[in-house]
Amino acid sequence: MVSLAEMIDRGYTVPANPSEEKLELYRRAAELGNTVARRAYRAQIAKEQATQQERISQIEQQRRMMQIIGTVIQNIPRR
Repeated sequence: MVSLAEMIDRGYTVPANPSEEKLELYRRAAELGNTVARRAYRAQIAKEQATQQERISQIEQQRRMMQIIGTVIQNIPRR
């Protein structure tokens, strides 16, 4: 399972179905007691959480910029 997950990560193969997704493979191997899989699973979860936080931050920055632009546009004098 760990080898297949690493092959997926390196782009040597693609998952055939959802049960072969990298995270799922690491999770299952970790449940079976594989310490490498346990570390990889935790690292992958942390990476996904960081990515999610970055997306949330970007969306918030975009929202703020749109508010600023909207305020500027509303304050432009009309003829």
